[in-house]
Amino acid sequence: MFDTTPITAPPKRHWHQFSLRTLFVVVTLLAIPCAYVGWQAKIVVKRKVMIEKIVEGGGAFSYFVPPIPPANYAPPESVPWCRHLLGDCEVWIIAPPASMEDDQAYAIKEMFPEAKVQGID
Repeated sequence: MFDTTPITAPPKRHWHQFSLRTLFVVVTLLAIPCAYVGWQAKIVVKRKVMIEKIVEGGGAFSYFVPPIPPANYAPPESVPWCRHLLGDCEVWIIAPPASMEDDQAYAIKEMFPEAKVQGID
């Protein structure tokens, strides 16, 4: 009449358990590199906007070294690898528009430390 075989419960799944402290430590450790990448992305956007303003104003810039560099040529500083991944490149020379004021030219030099800015260098 009745089934006398013992009923076996399905095996319990043992999920990994983490403490709240571990969660906070992991989130904090992940926030540090994310903040760095965000900071570098902001710099990349500012540099691209500045290049657009220079070109719109009639200025010019060059990403590439000429085939025969001048005698006093020094290779440009490198931008961090993170900014390369975000689409940034080293700028070799910048010719700001003639209408640009000196303080704007110095702002360009601060934003592009690896570049030679005509009129300043």
